[in-house]
Amino acid sequence: MISNGPSRTFTQEAVEAWFARLCTSDWESHFSPKQLKSAQKFYREGYLSTIDIQENQAVVTKKINREETYSVVEWNGKGPEIRTSSATITS
Repeated sequence: MISNGPSRTFTQEAVEAWFARLCTSDWESHFSPKQLKSAQKFYREGYLSTIDIQENQAVVTKKINREETYSVVEWNGKGPEIRTSSATITS
């Protein structure tokens, strides 16, 4: 369990925009079960250092063993598109 969790930056409008997108789509189908489990693990074990939610994108920063990587999540109209600073995604 995380004690403090990641630093979070967001506005009410940004959260409402993402909430509306996620509630009206099947976003989980864009990820494998293994990817979803890894994401849950990163969050629960405190590997995420920041979560910045904006109306059109969300930026998540992960830090493991002093190596920091980030992912940018944008909504393409049908689902999430993800760009990451890492060539490989740890799972």
